[in-house]
Amino acid sequence: FVVETCLGRKWSVSFAYIIGGFCLLALLKLEAGTTPYITCYFVGRAGIAYAFASIYVWFSELFPTETRQRFMALASLFGRCASMGSPWVAKVSDSGHFNLAMAIVAVPCVISGLIGLLFLPETRGKAMD
Repeated sequence: FVVETCLGRKWSVSFAYIIGGFCLLALLKLEAGTTPYITCYFVGRAGIAYAFASIYVWFSELFPTETRQRFMALASLFGRCASMGSPWVAKVSDSGHFNLAMAIVAVPCVISGLIGLLFLPETRGKAMD
């Protein structure tokens, strides 16, 4: 809440996705089990969790009242569809390809963060329609 108040939702959600994605990508180069590896893993996962929780507030402010409910349902649908893929990502990780699993999670996060940062409007301090 404090970060969103100071930076706004666009910046906080976008940077959370970008930082989370880059931390998980850093795992590809770090030695497993070391302190930097564990730190990057937990910072990456926390960033993605923060962005996922905060994006619903921001997303609801992006659309006018007449269409907000439809777009919120669509956002929830896409979020849940992506969550349905997590067992397959876990299976990839369990088969000995942990780096591939982290790349599957990290790359869309970085891309989403950049798209949000470059193309979506800031809603902080603006009246909702």
